[in-house]
Amino acid sequence: MKLCNLLPKLVFLFFAVPFLVEAQSTYTSLDLGTVSTSSTTEKCTGGFGEYFGNSPLYLTSVTSSSPFAVPYESNPLYPNSVITVCVSFSPSQTGTFSQSIYLNYSNQLILRLDVTGNGVVTGFVSPKYKIAGIVYAVPGNQSYVQYTDTTMLGTSTSTSNSFSTNVTTSLSICGSTGSGICGSQNGVDVTGTYTNSFTQESDTSSSFAVNQTTSFVNKWNPLTDPGLDHGNDVIYVWVNPVAWFSITSTTGPAPIQWNGYTYDLADDSNNMEVIPLRLSQLLNPSTIDSYTLGRLSRAWAQPNTDGSGPGITNQDLLTIAAQDPFSDPSYTLTLGSDGKTSNDNRFTQTTNQALWYQPGHTNSYNWSYTGTTTAGQGGKTTYSSGFSMEEKYEADLFVAGLSYDWKQSTTFTWVDQWNTLTTQMTGQAASVSITGPTVPYNGPDEFNVFVDNVYGTFMVYPVPPQ
Repeated sequence: MKLCNLLPKLVFLFFAVPFLVEAQSTYTSLDLGTVSTSSTTEKCTGGFGEYFGNSPLYLTSVTSSSPFAVPYESNPLYPNSVITVCVSFSPSQTGTFSQSIYLNYSNQLILRLDVTGNGVVTGFVSPKYKIAGIVYAVPGNQSYVQYTDTTMLGTSTSTSNSFSTNVTTSLSICGSTGSGICGSQNGVDVTGTYTNSFTQESDTSSSFAVNQTTSFVNKWNPLTDPGLDHGNDVIYVWVNPVAWFSITSTTGPAPIQWNGYTYDLADDSNNMEVIPLRLSQLLNPSTIDSYTLGRLSRAWAQPNTDGSGPGITNQDLLTIAAQDPFSDPSYTLTLGSDGKTSNDNRFTQTTNQALWYQPGHTNSYNWSYTGTTTAGQGGKTTYSSGFSMEEKYEADLFVAGLSYDWKQSTTFTWVDQWNTLTTQMTGQAASVSITGPTVPYNGPDEFNVFVDNVYGTFMVYPVPPQ
């Protein structure tokens, strides 16, 4: 029914029953948001007026059309009550929808509600792995570094390098607190990633950050002695990541919206499975124990889209190792023009007290985060892996939409970068205990403390001899 046809009726009703019907407002708008074409959402208006009549009014008719609907069992309007209307939105195709809904209450009051909503196709991509963080070794196998009650370990990641056009980030992560649904996987509703060890948060307009939770105790001792051996660095490898995406059109190039992470429900670990591996193990897989190799085989996962197996290969392990600069024996940290940040922007020197590693001495430190220089904010690292999709997506609209925009159909690219949320970590600290070497020891004994601008953890580097 058109508004122009309703206005005469409204005028008649208000003059015919002037003492029975009064309301502060008979119009409002409601945005139903973005909804998958396979889902339904319902939202209610806030109070957009108060009914001042003498008797209840009942909803007798609704003028609306698909994909919007108003349930007829809506509560009646009682005298001196706030007007609230609930609307459901069930898009059957992609696109932006809008219409004006008219609600007739007992033929005495007509409300107009302008509604909008977006229909999208949702689905997920399952890369073989994702790097969740790096813990750098300290000198001495009796020493340790411990991250407790802190969110420092983690990184901010973009997936835009996998696509030829811009990838936007959802304003809210699907199911980030368990209150929303990302989609369905193996017939089960899936919410966003949140475990006792790691959680995610929207970082920028094109990235999400995954950081350890404050309840996660992360403590590592080097295995070799004496001196500093970066073969003891620990890289956290997430082996069941899932990246959820939404596509607003399946008939040509269209914006792709990244809705954040979850983990693959097919994994028999039944959790976000993050495996810590020493850098020395990544560089020499023969040193990895059989149980860990079994978990890295990802036997529960589907084959990749290129037909290769789902397991993490020796080449994958080398790719993971390469994200630690010290995997290259010739890597040298050289400070740039600011005198604080390395030329590659990866590390920035902190104001923490220098670490001393001397025979006969045990020292304890609390290293705190103080901020990242502008130069350090350019730190990033890029790596790619194979990926799979759930079978039902291989021929559906989600893949049809992705196919217009995929740079390489056989790889998924992660860009780990400086995390803007590190500004929230100021004052957080890591506990460090250093037990000096036995004599004789001829290595460096003084180390400056740096922060990794990509993964947020501390790294020590020898002070050059004068």
